Amino acid sequence: MSSRPVYLLVDGRTSRSRGHFAIFIPNASNIDQTPPSTQPCVGTVIHVVGNPMAGFFHEFKRNYNTVDSISLGTTALLGFVQDSLHVDPSTKNFSTDTIALGALDAAALHVPVPGKSDVRTPVDGVGPCFGAYRAGVDRSSGGQQALPGVDHGICAISG
Repeated sequence: MSSRPVYLLVDGRTSRSRGHFAIFIPNASNIDQTPPSTQPCVGTVIHVVGNPMAGFFHEFKRNYNTVDSISLGTTALLGFVQDSLHVDPSTKNFSTDTIALGALDAAALHVPVPGKSDVRTPVDGVGPCFGAYRAGVDRSSGGQQALPGVDHGICAISG
């Protein structure tokens, strides 16, 4: 059974900004390319967009080319997924939408997005999920305690 790589992309991270995290799955014609690269690597970005005042929602960027991102920083290979779980777009044009095309997209829609929040809340006070995702530790107790359970990077913390 054939598979394709799944990457974590970190975009826009600086010493004063946390950056934006997203999942990237190359289109079938680009599975041999590794982002970031000078060679085009076109695929689907799965991420969450929005703001603390209005809330957040899932978004899919179809036919996203990693070469076009001027602020793409870190990339990490997370693993591989069966080809049958991901559906490539039917066109070659870049587009954004909120509709799942395959089982992988549908699974992503089941991950809860952050809700509205008080914008006056300190950034470091966002809770253990963001701390776990960013650094692999639970900061909710004020320490550097390892998390008891993280399910495939989706911040599912067992109690």
